[in-house]
Amino acid sequence: MKHATRDWKEGYNNKCPAHVQHKVDAGYYPQKDGTKKDLAHWHRYHRDLRFRVGRKGVVGTQQEREGSEKTQPDVEALRRQIQELLEQRNRASKNEDEYRRKISEQQAAMARLREDAQRLRRTVAGTGFSLARLKKEGDDAGKGNQELEHRNHELKKGLRRVGRKLFNLGN
Repeated sequence: MKHATRDWKEGYNNKCPAHVQHKVDAGYYPQKDGTKKDLAHWHRYHRDLRFRVGRKGVVGTQQEREGSEKTQPDVEALRRQIQELLEQRNRASKNEDEYRRKISEQQAAMARLREDAQRLRRTVAGTGFSLARLKKEGDDAGKGNQELEHRNHELKKGLRRVGRKLFNLGN
């Protein structure tokens, strides 16, 4: 028995051009075990396969695809579509220019921030050195003050002793 004369439910090759339209119309692919397999994505959304282009060429004649009268393209509609596409391209170009300008501004701002950060790092490093030097000078001055206070205390004690001796001599 020829394949094309066989019932489409007995054809288990889902891509068989002789029976695929029947399977798509039915909404499933029959399986050998009697189950029904869901249609492939392409077949679900392209139900009329008579006018599709396949490996063996166009299925259906040009007259079938276009109807009995040849139709002329709607030139005005095509012009409008072309104009809309050109306008979209111009808007996209303007947006792209705006984005490039913003990126450039942000890069310049980042460069300024990097320079400020470097300047602050140098300032902090210099301040750290200055603080260490001032602390050392303060510590040195503190030690000098302690020595002076100690001498002053010793002098007071000595003067008290001398004052007592003078007082005792005066008595």
